[in-house]
Amino acid sequence: MRITLFGDALLTSGLADAVAAGDLAAEELNIGTGDVTVCNLETLFHDYGMPAGAAKGGMYLRCPTAAAADLKAVGFDMVARANNHALDYGVPGMLTTTASLEAVGIASAGVGLTYEQAFAPAMATCGAGSVSLISACSTLPFGFAATRTRGPIPGRPGVAPLRFVRRRTLEPQIFAGARIAASLMYDTEIPAEAQRIRLSENLLVTVGSGPDPDSLIDAEDIGMLTGAVAAAAEHGDVIVSLHSHESGPRSCDPADFFVETSRLLVDAGARIVFGHGPHVVRGMEFYRGAPIFYSLGNFIFQYHAVSALPDDARREARLPVTATDSQIAERGLDFSGDPMFWEGISAQVDLAAGRVRSIELVPFRLRTDADPATRGLPVRARGAAAADLLRRFESLSTGVELRIHGDVGRIELV
Repeated sequence: MRITLFGDALLTSGLADAVAAGDLAAEELNIGTGDVTVCNLETLFHDYGMPAGAAKGGMYLRCPTAAAADLKAVGFDMVARANNHALDYGVPGMLTTTASLEAVGIASAGVGLTYEQAFAPAMATCGAGSVSLISACSTLPFGFAATRTRGPIPGRPGVAPLRFVRRRTLEPQIFAGARIAASLMYDTEIPAEAQRIRLSENLLVTVGSGPDPDSLIDAEDIGMLTGAVAAAAEHGDVIVSLHSHESGPRSCDPADFFVETSRLLVDAGARIVFGHGPHVVRGMEFYRGAPIFYSLGNFIFQYHAVSALPDDARREARLPVTATDSQIAERGLDFSGDPMFWEGISAQVDLAAGRVRSIELVPFRLRTDADPATRGLPVRARGAAAADLLRRFESLSTGVELRIHGDVGRIELV
């Protein structure tokens, strides 16, 4: 079975015109050339008519419902949806996205009406067998995490969460400054004798010296996630998608909890773990024979082409009521200055009898031209540009020997 993986699809317009004009060459990127093709769908399918969510994941992302059919026609079979944009338009936007995907036959995972449903696998069957996709997210805007039903109170719809707490050790003088800042932030005085302060839901600082302790992964979330993987693994190969903006010392390094989580998922039965979210390419490793991709970068990056934005976005951008949507988009989320946001890699994993035989890596760049119809679409990288990206991917990886043939990277294991 050949499973092809892509990173973040910030899709805000249809793809049919781009394909017809030759601006999106799907097969060159390995879209639809294998048995199952998967990406992280970082948008919502709806045609407005609903208020924006009270919280959002950076920019309010949205795509016409008709564009779901384009995604299917191009060659996508499954999408991961546990990410920080899944509720940009609240629960109605989440549900219209589910309906749009179901209508065109794309399986999706990572959201649900309750906590348990959000962890449920999506399944796809092909001639080579069946595969399950499970999707979870660590970068959670307020209220995005799905909750359990408790007594007479129904669970809240949302995404499958992977919560964590980072622990940082601060020298006494720096800790004193953090204590003052926290007192101002929380509008309450934190005692001078305090030895630890919760600066946010995900950050705990302690006074002291020495290296930082490891992050703490939420026991309930990781238990739910590994349990879902183990159950799905009884019926076929399992892919796990993890959405995480958090990083290590550099933006191209995964966070410590992401590495630990990925390995626990392989221990539970996952054949492949693939990450996304930081919008940059990170490396990979093999753990117990299973590939873990820490980020495949961006796949489609059309954040600038959202056709309409809510008033919350205008106010956040500090623009007058006369501002256009394009002005709000450019002010609110400007990625134009960093070339690493405009590249990605597709990974086609060849599985046989539950083992990885080979991986084919196709590097691509995203168009940065001014035309909104083509900006952010992927174009196959060639020559030195392809080799540079593949070698950088190899340098960020652990225990990976990459061979480049004709602008494509290959990893042979058998």
